[in-house]
Amino acid sequence: MEYGLDKTVGQFQNYANGQSYGTNIISQGTANAYIQRGTDNAHAKNAAYSCESGAKTEAAIAGMTNSINAAKDSANKKIQDNIDSANRNGGGGSDLFGFAITDISALELLEQLKALVAYQEENRAYDAYWENIRQIVEKGKELLAKGIQPWIVRNYVWNSMIEPDGFDYIKDQRYGWVSQMRYGDYYMSYNGCELISVYHAMLYLGRPQKLADIVFEFEINRGMMLGHLPGMFNSIGIFGTNPYILDKYFQKYNTHGQATGNAKTFESWKGGVYIVNYWNDSKTNIFGQKYPIVEKGIHAIMVTEAGGYYFPRNAYMGVEPDTGQENSHESFHDMMNYGKSKRLFIVGYEVW
Repeated sequence: MEYGLDKTVGQFQNYANGQSYGTNIISQGTANAYIQRGTDNAHAKNAAYSCESGAKTEAAIAGMTNSINAAKDSANKKIQDNIDSANRNGGGGSDLFGFAITDISALELLEQLKALVAYQEENRAYDAYWENIRQIVEKGKELLAKGIQPWIVRNYVWNSMIEPDGFDYIKDQRYGWVSQMRYGDYYMSYNGCELISVYHAMLYLGRPQKLADIVFEFEINRGMMLGHLPGMFNSIGIFGTNPYILDKYFQKYNTHGQATGNAKTFESWKGGVYIVNYWNDSKTNIFGQKYPIVEKGIHAIMVTEAGGYYFPRNAYMGVEPDTGQENSHESFHDMMNYGKSKRLFIVGYEVW
């Protein structure tokens, strides 16, 4: 057995203590903090715990003393390989924690985590991170006791484990920690754009909310588009979030807003914070009317406007070469027609 092997606590800790490796989603300072924590914990580990069998097994951390950097690189590659594999498969199929989320119930997940926390305490490696995991487990048990549907509790616990401390803008939901969070039956790399837009808007307005909490609220309040009809589609969340109910979330947090389904009206709004839902591409018929290319899907972004320039987040519209920030656009028309796609407006919100 070697450090980082599938289905061991070693792999779990590699990700938990170094989840920002190889990503550009969170700040470099946060990434460095995770790297240092991962290094310190690696030096402290002299045994691994089998998540598959539940039996403790002795295992030396391969080359710990002389090749800690090599061990970190190996762990990083495993993490990125799993993320890439998940993205290639529509966001599914990853087992970053040694078990696939689709193959485990809420109770099983809570028991796994409880065992991991106990192991940390027993081996004197308990720290603030594992105290947070313990609190997540307790919250999960409370939610089950209140009658919250088990799949919602499972997603909440899973997402709370993955989401890093602090708040930062997400450039691309297809990569990094956010791609591994769950919404319904899917990873958020596939169906999370509306909720990420809500997360961005609240962050920009100075009222940040954890993304795991936002997902939880939309799940328990039936915010998915046909999301609670698994008998019809045999899948929960296949169509993402109903874009017409985002205002209900903002109202709950005393965030005011207005909505429009008219692109010209939306473009007349200036100097605010907006959420835009659009079809990813469209065509024009012989009468000059645009219609969506349905198979290209729908996307939602948070965008701000200042001085006529539009600044989108999580938009897949390129980045500035000097700063690495997402591209700005000289007009709403330019933004919607960036690249080869002809995006078709569906509905827009202004929030304040």
